[in-house]
Amino acid sequence: MYEPFLKPKDQPRRKEPNPRVMRDGRVVYKKPSKPWDAHRLRIYQRDMGRCVKCGPKSRVLYFNGGDVWNSAEIDHIRAKGMGGGFVDDREFNLETLCHRHHTEKHDKGR
Repeated sequence: MYEPFLKPKDQPRRKEPNPRVMRDGRVVYKKPSKPWDAHRLRIYQRDMGRCVKCGPKSRVLYFNGGDVWNSAEIDHIRAKGMGGGFVDDREFNLETLCHRHHTEKHDKGR
């Protein structure tokens, strides 16, 4: 019996592990996902819920809070776009920033 050719959308998807470890040691998470949220929480706890740019005496920020101005934002130190699609979600490449510092970092040159 003839079996019809499966179109790409009908083919079974390959499940990738989350997180995925690249050959050069980089770790890449699928976002959004429960493992990524848990990883972000570890970074927030490591930085004691404070913006690393404001310093240790700054106010404690909310993790996943509804208030944009008082919420913690987990940011890449070496940006994702650097080096042609570079992505590294390891702990040493992530930091906790307040909304003001996160906006200042990404609005440079505009």
